[in-house]
Amino acid sequence: MRPLPILLVTCMLLAACAGGPATVAAPDPLRVARTPALQPLNPALKACAAEAGVLLAIHDRLPGQFADSDADLFIHWGERADLPASVYPLAEESLVVVLSRDNPVRRLTAAEAQSIFTGRARNWTEFGGDDLAIQPWALADGSDAQAVFEDFLVGNGLLAAETRLAATLARMLAEVDADPAAIAAVPAAWVTPDVRAIALGDSRPILVFSDEEPGGDAAALLACLQGETGQVLLGEIYP
Repeated sequence: MRPLPILLVTCMLLAACAGGPATVAAPDPLRVARTPALQPLNPALKACAAEAGVLLAIHDRLPGQFADSDADLFIHWGERADLPASVYPLAEESLVVVLSRDNPVRRLTAAEAQSIFTGRARNWTEFGGDDLAIQPWALADGSDAQAVFEDFLVGNGLLAAETRLAATLARMLAEVDADPAAIAAVPAAWVTPDVRAIALGDSRPILVFSDEEPGGDAAALLACLQGETGQVLLGEIYP
């Protein structure tokens, strides 16, 4: 067998030492922290990220966790006392009360709903319903949804002593669906066909904020959300 040419052997050795192709590190995603109450925002966030060419990571965070988060953008329902200078409105979300579909009550004013959640009204007959003791439900998660509920429907009063607490909006909706005596207040975008919603005329802004003026991917995502594409998508979620 003829020996291999020296040049060919050298090339083979160099190729073996070089190994495989060099890997390119993936870019860091844009980190967006939004509260659990704003989960319905996800489709709009993802669609705008795709349109803007932004790699997106969405994190579920309660307001109390924002300060310890390394997110690039934060999204919150309702005003906050500690908002930074860089704040951008996206849409408006409403607080509604939900009842079981087996509850014959069709109308409640905000004042009547407040009387229920603060314990001044205790039976559905007071509102033209069946003779059932009212069972109020409320959140106990430290969320923006809980803060909006307490501000609008509890105010300076106290929750009714018989109020039961739920850890999530989904759990609270399930309890209302199962109990003709139950009532709760939820963001309108969470309403399902399993419950009856009654509007109370209250709405609060959905706000995006950051510790500094957004740039790069954050600015691109925000521009889409506030632009035509984003507003159409958001209008379908928050009409």
